[in-house]
Amino acid sequence: MSYDSDAMTAGQIVEATYRVAHALYALKSTRHLIDEATYRTVDGNLRHAQETVALIGHAPELPTGRQAEALAAIRQHIDEDTEASLLGTNELKWASAGRLAFRPRLAARLALALWAEARHGWHRLTGTYDTAVFTGTRLAPVQPGEDNQQQG
Repeated sequence: MSYDSDAMTAGQIVEATYRVAHALYALKSTRHLIDEATYRTVDGNLRHAQETVALIGHAPELPTGRQAEALAAIRQHIDEDTEASLLGTNELKWASAGRLAFRPRLAARLALALWAEARHGWHRLTGTYDTAVFTGTRLAPVQPGEDNQQQG
């Protein structure tokens, strides 16, 4: 993270992001959207990533002689984080409630959406896509510093 906002520093943004991520995965686990093993794995991966961020944050404060050691530890952590995110269990492997139920209402909505997209495509091809152009009277622009309140 390389920026601050007016409301939070970069460190606060990172900390808040991890806090929310932990809470989200706890909620997914509570609601049985992910199983306990997945929750423990993802939670551990998040904690490991937080450790990596902490190592990166502390490395510049170290004496020059210890920075090479810190960089090696950071590199190791990043390699582990990368492997966990690419090959490990993740939150996308949610417990499935079964197959998709294809009901008449779903079929009707899909058919309507297909018809609407076909119409949009036709209008784009024929150059008549924006058929609801505003033709009314526009209000006068507001100038900065003007008193915009109506007198009563």
